[in-house]
Amino acid sequence: MHNGVISNFSSIRRDMTSLLSFDAYCNVLGSTDSEHAAALYMTNLTNSSTKEAWEKPYPLKKMLEAMQKTVVQILTLQKRTLGEANTPNSLNFCTTDGTKMLAIRFRNHVSQQPPSLYWSEFAGRTLNTKFPGDPDSKYGGSADAGREIGEAGAMGKHTIIASEPTTYDEKEWNLIKRNCALMVDEDGIEREVEIEYDEGLNARDPKFDGPADADGGK
Repeated sequence: MHNGVISNFSSIRRDMTSLLSFDAYCNVLGSTDSEHAAALYMTNLTNSSTKEAWEKPYPLKKMLEAMQKTVVQILTLQKRTLGEANTPNSLNFCTTDGTKMLAIRFRNHVSQQPPSLYWSEFAGRTLNTKFPGDPDSKYGGSADAGREIGEAGAMGKHTIIASEPTTYDEKEWNLIKRNCALMVDEDGIEREVEIEYDEGLNARDPKFDGPADADGGK
C-alpha cells in the first residue's frame, strides 16, 4: 500500500528502474510511482531473483531495513537529479507477509506532517457487521453493544491500518508519529520506531517555505 506521492517521479523513474532486480522489474506492469516503490522494496528485501527468495518470510527487522533503504534511495536520486528544485515526498507505505506488518508515515520536510496514517487493535469489532456497534446493527454505537459481545464474541488480536479512523470511537485509533514506522510482529505486538535517514535529504516546499536563493537559503 502507498498513500502519497513520490515527488517529481518522472525525473527519477529511469534511474530508479536501474536499481531494480530483474524479477522486480518484470513485475512492474504499469507506470505508477507506487509500483516502482514496491519493486524497489522487494529488491532490497530479497537481494535475489530466485522464486524461493520472493516467497519466504523475512524477519520484521529485515523488512524495516529494506523499507528504510527504499526511502533513502528515492531521496538520494531526487537530490542528485533535481538538487534544490526537488520538493517533499509523502511516503506512507504498508507491507505485510500475512503474519507480520510494517507501515511507515513519512515526509522529508523539516516540519510538515505526512498524510495521516492510523492503527487500531480494537476497531475490528465495529468494522465487522457480525458485532454490535456496527452502524447497521440493532445496537449501533450504544452502550448495550458491549454487553451482547461477551467473552464468546470477543475478537482475537488484530491490527488495522487506515488513513483515517473508520469507526465512531476515535479513541480506538492511534496516529503513527511523523517519520516513524509501526512494526507488528507475529504475536500482534505493535511498536513504533523512527525512520533513520539523513535529514540533509529533506526538501523545500515552495508553497510553504518560499523561493530558495541560489545558495539554497530563503
